[in-house]
Amino acid sequence: MHYSSILTDVIKVADEASEKVLHIYQSDFKVS
Repeated sequence: MHYSSILTDVIKVADEASEKVLHIYQSDFKVS
């Protein structure tokens, strides 16, 4: 079982998702 490879994939996706969410929050704050 290759848990490490799955973990790295999950971390990559989580990083990208968090960055997108941060950008959305920042733009929302700027608008308001």
